[in-house]
Amino acid sequence: MGRVRWLFHAGLWLVAILWLLLIPASQVLMGYRTFQVEGEARTRMAADRLSSYVSGRLGMWEFEEERLRNLTRDMLRGGEHHVRRVVLTTLDDQVVFEDDGAAEPLPWLTADIVDTVTDGRDTVARLRVSYSLHALVRPVQVAFLGGLVSMILLLYLGHYVVSRALDRALHEVERRGRQLTARIDELEATRQELAHQLTQREHDQRQLSRHSASLDMAGADFAHVAQLTTHHLQEPLRTILSYAQLLLRWHEGQGGDTGKSREYVEFIRGGVSRMKTQLRALSGYLALREADVSPSLMDLGVLMEDVAAAKARLLAEHGVTLEWGELPVVVSNRDRLHNVMAALVEVSVRWRDPGRRHRIHVQASAGPEHWMVRLADNGLPLDRRDPEHLFHLLVHDEPGHMAIGLAPARLTIFLLGGSLWAEEVEHGGACFCFTLPVPEE
Repeated sequence: MGRVRWLFHAGLWLVAILWLLLIPASQVLMGYRTFQVEGEARTRMAADRLSSYVSGRLGMWEFEEERLRNLTRDMLRGGEHHVRRVVLTTLDDQVVFEDDGAAEPLPWLTADIVDTVTDGRDTVARLRVSYSLHALVRPVQVAFLGGLVSMILLLYLGHYVVSRALDRALHEVERRGRQLTARIDELEATRQELAHQLTQREHDQRQLSRHSASLDMAGADFAHVAQLTTHHLQEPLRTILSYAQLLLRWHEGQGGDTGKSREYVEFIRGGVSRMKTQLRALSGYLALREADVSPSLMDLGVLMEDVAAAKARLLAEHGVTLEWGELPVVVSNRDRLHNVMAALVEVSVRWRDPGRRHRIHVQASAGPEHWMVRLADNGLPLDRRDPEHLFHLLVHDEPGHMAIGLAPARLTIFLLGGSLWAEEVEHGGACFCFTLPVPEE
């Protein structure tokens, strides 16, 4: 702050000194230029008048000193700058006349202007006129005094007014500087905290990447084991069933009791059949993640017609009515969505109410980011449909039998970008709802 104040006062003194110098200097320069124009004109007029006189008296002009002096005085009379001295000399420096003017306060402050006198053809003499420059000093004195007074006022105002305002401004700048420094310190602390958080986040992301890679490896291993299980267990099951049948034939050939044998073989056949069903369900579920889910433009109404045609026998056997209103055109995968709707229809028929005709109604509504499709029926209430296991891969159907649950349907909707869930219906029955995303334009 002291450095700024010192620079300010130095600037004030510099301006004041320049003011004292520039204003008088400009006055002197302009006055001297005016003097040169005036002096040269007056001297030229006097020289011309002498030349006219000399050309008329070629033989005797050098002897008319008083006459030449009077002519020169008449021509040089007037003007702002007084004539201090006039000297007329011949070409060989002989003085024809010399005339001194009135005394001046500053006799040394003069300027000489020389011109030539001719006889009409040749130069015969030189006229030297010394002018007093005292007239230039008076405006310079006034300008200097004015500049001095102005400088004193400027220094006073600068010291007592501007300096105080500058001090207040400097104090305010210093206060704001302290606040800014504190704010910078806070920002630096925040930056360090963010850097620490970013470092921790990068560490967490690396751990998450390692865990993700481990999970991917475990998932791949599980899928590999499941595929081996679903494919390679088929052959042992067929072998068990075949040898059970061969054992039954051999037992019949020996004439033994075949009733118990047939019963045992049927037990084996039922177990093998259930095992095959479970393996097919597991294999189909695992294959969903590798299936093509690329979307295309499709009409849900046309899709429902295909589903109704595919499940016509099931609907006719149980007297089920499948209906739908006006359905929109959506962007999704046709084959995957067909399988989902078929599975929902099968589950709805499985949980029909024996006491009334089963009806299934499909409708769709638009949302800001997705379509919602609802498949509602009038079957058994949701709490009687084993809701805890409804979305499992395998669910109990009839005593001793297993059926495919809604796990494949839920996974398919997830892969299509939506979600699947079940809701209660007010007057009995249940509603299966799923969403389909609206593609961004």
